Amino acid sequence: MRFLWSILLLLSLSLMTLVSKENGNLNTKIPLLKGNVDLLDEVLVYSTNGNTTKNIYDYDANGNLLTTLTKALQNEQWNDLSKTTYTYNQYGKLILQLDEQFKNDSWQGVQRSTNSYDVNGFLSQNLVEVLKNGQWINQNRTSYTNTEHGNILTYKYEAWLNDGWDLERAQDHTYDANGNQTNYIDESWEGGQLISKMRNNFGYDAKGNKTTVSGEIYQNNDWVEVYRATYTYDSEGNNILYVSENMQDSVWSSTERITSEYDSRRNMLSERDEWYDGIKWYYFAKYTYTFSENNHELSFLQQSYDTTNLIWKNHYRRTTTENDKGNISTIVSEVWGSNKWMNDDNMLVVFDKMGKMFTFSGYKIEISYKTVTDVNDEYNSTLNINCSPNPASDFISVTLKPSEGFEHSEGSAIQIYNTLGEKVMSVGIGRDLSSPINISDLPKGIYFVKAGGGTTKFVKL
Repeated sequence: MRFLWSILLLLSLSLMTLVSKENGNLNTKIPLLKGNVDLLDEVLVYSTNGNTTKNIYDYDANGNLLTTLTKALQNEQWNDLSKTTYTYNQYGKLILQLDEQFKNDSWQGVQRSTNSYDVNGFLSQNLVEVLKNGQWINQNRTSYTNTEHGNILTYKYEAWLNDGWDLERAQDHTYDANGNQTNYIDESWEGGQLISKMRNNFGYDAKGNKTTVSGEIYQNNDWVEVYRATYTYDSEGNNILYVSENMQDSVWSSTERITSEYDSRRNMLSERDEWYDGIKWYYFAKYTYTFSENNHELSFLQQSYDTTNLIWKNHYRRTTTENDKGNISTIVSEVWGSNKWMNDDNMLVVFDKMGKMFTFSGYKIEISYKTVTDVNDEYNSTLNINCSPNPASDFISVTLKPSEGFEHSEGSAIQIYNTLGEKVMSVGIGRDLSSPINISDLPKGIYFVKAGGGTTKFVKL
């Protein structure tokens, strides 16, 4: 949990695909896992209101998701509820998503989303339409311009209003020679008028670690700094300390600090959040994690600090189990109340082995898998490559074991791809792989790491 100003000023980074991309040629393939791949087959979703739904998934030969069919359990029967269909171009990139609902004994369109790409294969526009009275009506569109390497230069969000596009949000981004983002300007618009403007500035150390961020608002024709934060790292590249300050009455005042601990695989084990009241620091919240050997989160516990009784009090927890193949099989969400744990509807997230994110709303999900055989792709999935920590928020380390005659050497490279098949990073490596890779600027989601003839994946938090 970062301080509110941090959330407001950095929110746009999670609302858009902001990545340092390279080599985004249009014919870049999505880096699927070759051979037999376990993908989601059915997911049962349980809600506290007694509703139970079932999602059923279908894929093509390459493991691309083709349809999601949702059924509801009613009077002990599974009845069709909604359906989503996905269409891809010849390069495996999503170009159309169609959402339908089952009504009056037939499927009826609700919403569709269309993607366009620039000449380098990077997303340039997403158009969302809704079906009204048998006609598709514009709802909103998001537009991007990118450098040839895929760094986003401009972002624009528009809503369809009074038969025309109405600008609501616009951003401009700049980068240094190493591709690190140095600042971005975020504007809010309404009715053709600029409502507010803010700017974030970023600083880095010699290793490319993000060390500072400052937030400014535009007032009276000038930029006014209102927020700043610093990041501290250990020798492994883990972000162990975050401290934020607010400008109050022309004086910087500490507001929040977060201390984090990690295991030997660089998985985050705990995060302690403290607030400053102007006199002293006091505990606010604590987050504790455990992980499986497969680096899946097994448990998450959120606690708040009782300043009267000076004890940590339970607030929320999430528990995950794996099946015998190491796939996530159940997730349960609970909240503490009346001195006991109670089921709590929340957003539950699962990533499949193709890197696609699935979200569900409920207190419990149960997952079964199907195996897609002989997935056709140019990349080989072996056990000679490992990525840690996983999930990760700031840095990852990649471990390679020589196989098939491969020896990593000067000039070798670790390549990182997003789920659209776009190469987002290419890191040169020597014989020493101890240097961590800075992924702090990548958006949250699944990424694939390719090196030494092998492919693995990690989750960016």
